[in-house]
Amino acid sequence: MSLKENAINSIILGAEDYQLAINNNNKRFLSAVRNIYSGMLLLFKCELERMSPDGTNGVLIKKNINPVYKDGSLTWIAGENGNTIEFDGIKKRFKSLEVDFDMKRAEDIKNHRNNIEHYYSQITEAQTQTILSECFVVIKNFLENILEEDTKELLGEETWETLIGIEQFYNDEYQKSQEMLDELTWQTDYIEDLVKTCTCPHCDVALFEQKDNEDILCKSCGYEFGTQDEFIVEMLNFVIEKPSMRHYAQGGEDLIEECPSCDNNSYVVSDCCCHVCGFIGGESCYVCGRVMSLGSEDATCSGCISDIISRDRS
Repeated sequence: MSLKENAINSIILGAEDYQLAINNNNKRFLSAVRNIYSGMLLLFKCELERMSPDGTNGVLIKKNINPVYKDGSLTWIAGENGNTIEFDGIKKRFKSLEVDFDMKRAEDIKNHRNNIEHYYSQITEAQTQTILSECFVVIKNFLENILEEDTKELLGEETWETLIGIEQFYNDEYQKSQEMLDELTWQTDYIEDLVKTCTCPHCDVALFEQKDNEDILCKSCGYEFGTQDEFIVEMLNFVIEKPSMRHYAQGGEDLIEECPSCDNNSYVVSDCCCHVCGFIGGESCYVCGRVMSLGSEDATCSGCISDIISRDRS
């Protein structure tokens, strides 16, 4: 069986897994993601195999490549173990071989898929739809623009209808979520942009809705954020606080503080602004210009003070 046939069979199997999952076999959602993601990677390898020199047994898809002289000419052969490259290797090969395909969306899919694999014990239908809709776009673009194949013809009518249905449904739900966020009033451009591009911290899906009592919840996992203010606080914590544990471990000062105006933990020190109520405050260090914590009465930040003390001692 050829590499392309393996790729198409994997995508078809993934679509079948999805159909089984929505018929009350939820364990198949993860299998659907794995199979269609694998099919996408195999399609990428198809192009590298096609670009491999004759007689090298598809050397460009191999992880280890060794240079050898053959009949007086330099050529490349696969290393002894014969393992094939994964996503990062494919991306590097595409770049060095000048394959004209934007891998940004594919990389986002890889990261999303890894998050689901590593951090969630169960995968929801919405999580599956998010990844599969993105995979379908990449697969369709790659087949038609790089491999010059007809997507519908290769996948077959049934798989085509399944995947295009997933894409359309997810896009409709995503548009509803964006329209809901558009209708709300945001105090700063930063927080408006953040909530429109951020995913749920609990399932990594960007589908939100507002209940009748005006609380915001995630349509994927059902997590209730609470009021709009509570939604903002949690999103700020997810985007700024949690990724910054190394900053705190190294003695860094608070990145987010309690706002003296609205009492929410939503005053971002670097912005000198509360993103819930719009309060502006904070002072800049006289030496380096870095914004200091609220309530600081010093004209110089702790870092610059330490530098000055060190210089004086030396």
